[in-house]
Amino acid sequence: MRELEDRPWFPAFLRKHQTDYLAFLASIFKLYDFVKPQLLNCLIHGLKDEWTDVCSGSGGPIISLDLPHLVLVTFKFPISNFSKGNERILFHEKPNEILQDEIPGEGLISIFNAFHHFDHAQKTTILQKARKNRRPVFIAEILQPNLICLVRVILAATLMQWLLVPFMKPFSWKRLIFTYVIPIHTLTVVIDGIISVYKAGSATYLRSLAENETSGSYTFTFEAIPSTHATLYILYGRPIN
Repeated sequence: MRELEDRPWFPAFLRKHQTDYLAFLASIFKLYDFVKPQLLNCLIHGLKDEWTDVCSGSGGPIISLDLPHLVLVTFKFPISNFSKGNERILFHEKPNEILQDEIPGEGLISIFNAFHHFDHAQKTTILQKARKNRRPVFIAEILQPNLICLVRVILAATLMQWLLVPFMKPFSWKRLIFTYVIPIHTLTVVIDGIISVYKAGSATYLRSLAENETSGSYTFTFEAIPSTHATLYILYGRPIN
C-alpha cells in the first residue's frame, strides 16, 4: 500500500499542497527541535560540515531546524523553488529515487518523517546503502502505529488544516478553493495520513531493525525521544573506525 503522493499519476498541485502543509506544521510547531543534539552528533561522525537530506518533500524539518550547516535536499518529485532565499539549502534539481539512485553529496544522510513510506525490504536496502558507503544516517519518525497517533493525524488533516491553511505562505486562492469549496485537499491529506500511520514502524520493530543491520564495522542505534507534541523515534547509524 502506497501513499497517494508517492504515485506518479497523483496531480502535482495536490502533492505540493500536502508537502507544503506538512512543512508548515513542522515549522510553526517546531516538531523536530528535540532531535537537534542527536542530529548534530551524527554530523560530527560524518566528518563533514554538510549533509544530504533525502525524501525532502517541501523540507519542513530542514527549514525549521535552521542549523548552520550546508544541506543538499533531494526529492523524488523536485520542487523548483525549494531553496529560494536560504543560502544554506542546496537544491538537487534532478529527481532522486533513494532505492535506485546513488545518494548525492557526502557525509550524513537524513530522512525526516518519510521512512514509513517504504516496506521492510526497502527500509533494509536504505540502511545497507548507507552502511556500504560508510555514511552516517539519521532517520526521524513522528508517526507510530497506534490509535492516539491516528486520532492526532485525522485532527491535523481536518480541523487543524481548516484553521491553518489561510496562514500558509505564499497566499494561494487555489489552495483555499481546494480546501474549503472543493475539499479535495482535506480528503487526500486524510487518506495519506491514515495510510502512513498504518505503515509506521513501532519502537519494537525499529529497535529490531537497528540490531539486525548492525555489523562489525557499522552500528545502528534506536532511540525514543519525548517531545512537546509526540514521541519521536530516531534510528541512526554510523561507521565504526
